[in-house]
Order: sequence, then C-alpha cells, then structure tokens
Amino acid sequence: MGPNCRPESSSMTVNRSDGMEDGETSARSANADALGGARWTAEVLIKKASQTIEAAVEQYDIPALSEAVACGEEAMAACSKTPTLRCDALNILGQAYHAMFEQTRETEYLVKTVAAHEEAVHLCSPTLECRPRLLCNLATALHTRFTTTADIRDLDQSITLCEQAFQICPPSAADRSLCLSVLACTLHSRFKATADPTDLDQSIAFAEEALSQASSACRPLRLHSLAEFLLTRFVHKAANLDLERGISLLEQGLLLCKSDYARHLCLSELAFAIMTRFERTRDAADLEISLSLQRQVLELCPPTHILRSLELSNFGVLLHLRFALGGDIANLNRAIDVLREALEVCPPNHVDRLYRLSNLAVYLSDRLYMTSSVDDLDESTTLLEEALRLCPATHWARYRLLADLAYSLSSRYRLVHNISDLDRSIELTQSAADSLLPEHPWRTYALHRLCVAQLDHIIGTIEDSNHI
Repeated sequence: MGPNCRPESSSMTVNRSDGMEDGETSARSANADALGGARWTAEVLIKKASQTIEAAVEQYDIPALSEAVACGEEAMAACSKTPTLRCDALNILGQAYHAMFEQTRETEYLVKTVAAHEEAVHLCSPTLECRPRLLCNLATALHTRFTTTADIRDLDQSITLCEQAFQICPPSAADRSLCLSVLACTLHSRFKATADPTDLDQSIAFAEEALSQASSACRPLRLHSLAEFLLTRFVHKAANLDLERGISLLEQGLLLCKSDYARHLCLSELAFAIMTRFERTRDAADLEISLSLQRQVLELCPPTHILRSLELSNFGVLLHLRFALGGDIANLNRAIDVLREALEVCPPNHVDRLYRLSNLAVYLSDRLYMTSSVDDLDESTTLLEEALRLCPATHWARYRLLADLAYSLSSRYRLVHNISDLDRSIELTQSAADSLLPEHPWRTYALHRLCVAQLDHIIGTIEDSNHI
C-alpha cells in the first residue's frame, strides 16, 4: 500500500454461514477499519518525517528536525500493532534522533538513536530487502557513539554490523553503495584508533567500490569520503599520488555538488588537502589557496551553524601556518582571535572542544616567546588544564596534553619561580612517559623533558636554601 493511499472501508457483504453474530461481525469490521486507518496515518507520518529530515540536514534546520522527531514518534504510536511498519517508523525515528544529536550534541538524542536502530534491526526479518540498510544505520549510530566516547567496542561492533550488511546485500542492490561506504568509514576510524595499515587500505578499497556504484545524487559524498581516506594514507605514507588524487577527486566533487551541504564538505576537505600539500612543499601559493577556500567554507556556516566552531578552528590553523611562514605577529594575533571565537560557539560537552582548547593554548605559547606576556602563559596553562579534564583516560592524544601542560607549567616556573608549578610539571611528564610503550618514538623525548625538569627542581631547591 502506498503511503498516499487511504485504505478503503470494509463494505463487503458478509456471509453468515459460519454462524457469526451480527455484533461480532461489526466489531471485527471496526477493528479492521481502525487498524487500516492507523497504518495509513503511520505511513503518511513516516514519509513526512523522511522528507523533513533530508531537507533539514542540508539546511541545518533544528526546528524542522524537531518536527521530524515528532512525526516519527507519532508514527510509532500509530503502528504499534504492525511489526513491519513499526520497523520502518523506528528506522526513520532513529535517523531523526541522529540528525538532532549531530546538530545539538545532546547525549539523550544519541542514546535514543542507538535504541531505535537496535529495535528496528531486532524487528526486521533476516530475509527482508531492507535489512542491509537497517544494519548500516545501526552501525552508523554506534560509530557516532564511538566518536564521542572513544569506546573501541562500539567501533568493533559497528564494523561487524557493516560486514553483515555487506554479505547479505546483493551486488545489484540500491543499498550496496551505502553498505560499502559505511564499512569504509568505520575501518578508517579504526585505523585512526589503532594505526593498523590494513584497515586503511581496506577502507580505501571499499570506498573505491562504493564510488563505482554510487547514484548521481550520492556521488559528491562518495568522492569526498574516498579523498579523505587517500589523504590519511598520504599523511602516513607520504605517497604523493594519494595527495594529488585526493585533491582531484574533491575538485570533481565540487563540480557535481547540488546542495550547500555537499559543497561545504568538499570545500572544507579540499582546503585541508591543499594545506597538507603546503606543509610538504612550503609553497606560499598553496597556503593562500587554502585560506581562500576556507573563507568560502565559513560563508556557508552562519553564526548559528553547528559546524561553525570546527571551521573557525580550521581557519585559525591556516592563519597560524601563515604566521609560522612569514613571522608576522598580526597573523598570530588573528589566529588567536579566531580560536577564541571558535571556543565561544563550541558546546561545553562537544567531543572536539579539547582540540580547540589545545590549539589556542599552543598559539598563546607561541606569542609568549615574542612578548614574554605572563598573562598569555597563565591563560595557556588554564586552557590545557581544561582540555586535560575533558580528555578520556584512553584517548590516543592524552599523552600530548600531559606533555604540553607539563611544559607550560615548567615555563611558568622559569618566569615566576613557584616550585609547585615545577612539582606538577614533573608529575605530568612522568605520567606522559608512563602512558607510552617503550618503543613509542615520543617516549625518549618525554624522558628527556623529565630529566630537565628534575634538574631544574634540584637547582631551584638549592637556590631556595641559599636564600634562607
């Protein structure tokens, strides 16, 4: 039954040869009418929610997403006695919750996202054509939860679900490209968490296949994903072919973009790719191109845009690179101002807030070397303290925060000679070294910094004794 077709009321002549009473017949007929009406209502609401989500995601429209959530919840109530339709309603509702989480970063929406997709998969028969898509949607929800909690179990389960979806999805099915794309994305994330090169190579292979089977509407997003994974491999293997191909794919994607949403993604990634090339070649022209692209990205992110904080941060990084190239403190001051704005619009519980805090602390430290401003040093230390509080104990970059904060405290000790700063610096440096495996390339540097801090402590103690 199509979602726009209201079922006809029961008006057929009843054969009473089975002895059914008139009252019982009327009750059965009324129940059938009620069930048919509820089904029609649920189908209309599901279609409305689906259309609303698609438009609202592209426009980052939170009120419209709230309407989609309401439609999905109403559809759930209307189809409580129809398992197949309830499965559809759960899937749409899960997508609406997920979009709301991406916009608001409110954890309750992520919890509801996972629960809705888990129930949808549970209700879905293994033989239904829609099962691969439902598995992929649950995998995507778990992957999103992994990005907020860094719990590797969510990521592993997400990959397992993607593999199941891929195995049961026929080669010619419309959802085949989706299955391949989500599997590629989850493997790419596992590479970033574990540094297993096999995961990265597989993610690129699956992304290539997903692109080859993508519809014209999805092609810009598939080009973006493949380019992102190639750029990751370039960063780790320095294969120039990966970098140049990634840039070419993103340029192709920009030509095909039909929406601001896709254009934003491709522009932002292209700005990053050309920045990456600048870092290898030190060609100032590439840096200026990257800055120009990033300005276009910011034009697509008005003040209320959920990704404005991220894109401001990216713009600040580029300004800092320009400062490092030419030494003009005006670029450094501008980078600091932009990072402050990025922090102002970054939600307190956002998973990326610690990166904004860390970058701003680094830029303030750079200005300290030029101005010797104790205020900059104090602010840098405070920012790193907050970043460390936000960083999970298992986060891959925690050792860097420990080391940066230790160095900041050590620098402040040299300016104001407060021995407690030096004591804390030694403690943090030791923690950073202890968190690394013996073969980790940064461990030697951490131990070196620990020796320097301990020597400073000995000298400081002697000087204090002499003053007494």
